[in-house]
Amino acid sequence: MPKFFNRPSTFNSADSSSEAVISSSLHSIEAAVPQIMQEKLMIMAMQKEEGRRLETSLAQSMEKIVKANRDALWARFQEENVKNKKLLQDRVQQIMAMQKEEGRRLETSLAQSMEKIVKANGDALWARFQEETVTNDKLLQVRVQQRINLLANFINKDLPATIERIVKREVAAVQIDVLRAITPAIEKTIVSAITESFQDVINSASSITHTLNGELAEAQRKLICLAVGGANPSAITPLVTQPSNGPLGKLHEKRRDVSTLYCLLVMLSEAEEKRAREEKKIMHYSSNHNILLVGEGDFSFATCLAQAFGSAPNIVATSLDSRGFFYKEDDLQQIRIHKELVKGFLKSASSMLSYNGQVHITHKTNYPFSAWDIVGLAEEVGLYLLDEDNFKPWMYPGYVNKRGDGHRSDESFLVGLCSTYKFTKL
Repeated sequence: MPKFFNRPSTFNSADSSSEAVISSSLHSIEAAVPQIMQEKLMIMAMQKEEGRRLETSLAQSMEKIVKANRDALWARFQEENVKNKKLLQDRVQQIMAMQKEEGRRLETSLAQSMEKIVKANGDALWARFQEETVTNDKLLQVRVQQRINLLANFINKDLPATIERIVKREVAAVQIDVLRAITPAIEKTIVSAITESFQDVINSASSITHTLNGELAEAQRKLICLAVGGANPSAITPLVTQPSNGPLGKLHEKRRDVSTLYCLLVMLSEAEEKRAREEKKIMHYSSNHNILLVGEGDFSFATCLAQAFGSAPNIVATSLDSRGFFYKEDDLQQIRIHKELVKGFLKSASSMLSYNGQVHITHKTNYPFSAWDIVGLAEEVGLYLLDEDNFKPWMYPGYVNKRGDGHRSDESFLVGLCSTYKFTKL
């Protein structure tokens, strides 16, 4: 129970009645609290029940309203959908009609424009064709005249020497086969010569015997005459002896000549076979070639050949100091600079060739590199195309191509379509 304390007052008698009233009120409140709480709980239970009822009723009402609205909306949607489909079909038909009409108009306009363009281009191409035809005819005449002059000079000046070189080259190529083919003939010739020589010796011996017999009889006759007549002994004819250049001498000379020829042929055959056994090759290049490499980037190509041959006493490699790149590769001025450089190289290389030597140039074949006209440049300096092979870097292990110019000179680049052109003198 709470306790209440009154403040001190000078009128205590008057305050005693008030204290009794407050105490009575507190007892009444304490008795009513449980009843109030019970009523409150009942009210809350009723409110909760009423809430559930209202919630159920509201849910049913909402369900009915939603269903009604949904049906109404679905009917409205179907109605609107039918209208929209019809409108869309009408619109599509209108657009298709407009497109068809516009297509016919554009087709007519395009046909007229194309006809004008084709006619104009046809006239321009025909004029260009006629101009190019005239130019090509002139160039062809000049080229034919150059070829005729070159052929005439070749026939008049170089043909005999060329035939001699070709014969020597062919003889060298088939030397081993010739030696093998003629060895039996040589042996047969030697046997025949020996047989004939022995026959000559036998015949000569018979002749010598007959001669000696005759001379002996003559000497005996003269001795008898001297003994009888006392003639001068100095008049006696000496015995005829076999001269050193008789049949036996000829036999020895024949045998010596045949033996010398046979030894020379055997030595040549052995040397050629040894050379063939020791030869090492990679693609177009042999360890028996004398090779000069010009324009080596990082000398990886020369290294590849040296490794393939096992050594490189027959290789001289140089690197080109390329400072002549002033324009883009497809610039006509840059192409002219390249052509002058290549022509100078071909001219110098031509003067260094042996009778069966070759000049190789590996070059890209697509534009603008094809505009260099490598074959034409070679013909201008007296070289002619012998062969053209596709070039692939992987055919030469360890080889790495380089740009060779500018700040990226040490970088590689895509080779693409590329060929090795082989030129020679006629």
